[in-house]
Formats: sequence, structure tokens, C-alpha cells
Amino acid sequence: MKEILVGVDGSPESRKAADLAVEIARAIGARIELACVIPPPAVQGPELQDPSEWERAEREYACTVLRQLSGRCIEAGIQVDEVMPSGRPAETLARMAVARTDLDDRGRAPRPQRGRTRSDGQRGG
Repeated sequence: MKEILVGVDGSPESRKAADLAVEIARAIGARIELACVIPPPAVQGPELQDPSEWERAEREYACTVLRQLSGRCIEAGIQVDEVMPSGRPAETLARMAVARTDLDDRGRAPRPQRGRTRSDGQRGG
């Protein structure tokens, strides 16, 4: 079954992206995977917030976003999965997308492997 990966962060733009994904999924018979990436903590001001507390708050927020958007998918009759990977959002989503394709990490299709030629001129594997 086809799958559509949608990165969401609770912004109006990501909500629109999820709604568009629902329309596309319905049209092509695909399922949706909603991904809300938990970014590394950022330093704000002179002190770094407690990283474990910061991550807990981020995960709590991500759960709320994913719950809301997956509800929209379910209401539309679309199968949906939710994931909360950690990392830099753009890079994490790109790696997730590449992992679902035949592309390498630079967006290129792999070269076909050529059979080896044995010393007797026959192709071998």
C-alpha cells in the first residue's frame, strides 16, 4: 500500500499539509504517516532549560498535535500511523522519506548492479 509521510508541528501550514495529504490519500488509496519531530533543545537566554523537562514538554505537545491530526485522518476513513522521532526536523524527515524509497541519501536512484564476467566470458553472479 502507498504511504504518505507528513511532517507536522502544529503550525497552520502543517495542518494544511495534513489536510491535503488526506485528500491525496483518499484519491490514491494510500495510508498516512504523521511525523512530529522532537528537535534538540535550544539555548534561550543565559540558561539552558532542563533538557529532560524540555523534551517531556515537547513530547506532550507532539502527542496533542498527532492526536488531533490523526483524528482528522480517521474521520476521513484513512489509515494513519503516528511517530515522534528525535532530531533536527528537516534532516529527520528527509531521512525518513529516503528510507521509504529506492533513493540514496542524495536523492539519486541506485545504479543497477552489473553482473560479473567470469574468465570464460560467461556472466556470473
